[in-house]
Amino acid sequence: CLLLSTLSAQEVRLSIEGTIQIKKEAGANKILQSDATGWGSWVKPAQQQRKVIDVTDFGAIGDMSQDNTAAFQAAIDSAAQFGGTVFIPGGNYILQNELKVPGGVMLQGESQGGDYHSFSTPVRGSCIVYTGTNYVVEFKGFFSGAKDLYFYNGGSAGAKGEGCFKLVANDGHFSTGHNTFSNLYMYNFFE
Repeated sequence: CLLLSTLSAQEVRLSIEGTIQIKKEAGANKILQSDATGWGSWVKPAQQQRKVIDVTDFGAIGDMSQDNTAAFQAAIDSAAQFGGTVFIPGGNYILQNELKVPGGVMLQGESQGGDYHSFSTPVRGSCIVYTGTNYVVEFKGFFSGAKDLYFYNGGSAGAKGEGCFKLVANDGHFSTGHNTFSNLYMYNFFE
């Protein structure tokens, strides 16, 4: 038994060999999340609080003037450190290569817009214009997904045979779970 009742003002680090169980309020459909003061509690995945990271803080520009793949991937990699939301403000962002989204990371736009997209008429909302030849996004593992986005196949070679999303297991042993995809519009992705 480990008792830490008088150490709240100090930094406490535990090094455990083996396993530890934290049972109170645990359940099959809950995850352990700490609050701003560091106290952990069990919450349902839909109620988890995520750190929000903006792609524009990593150099993404939504005016169709540049390839934003590196900026998007850097934001995703930053969010992956602790699990978080990568926010994509309204704009039209060109991606020339596939994005890799690990478990715990959610792509969140402002809106999927209400317009048909072409290079002469950008979408109002958050639009990813893909010009590559693979999937646009590979989602991997648990608690990943995308919301409120428009995905447009803008490649000059026409529609891609690969498709828009690829959802894969964490590794060879576990599947995916609690993945969320909502309010998405995908145009011109077909074989």
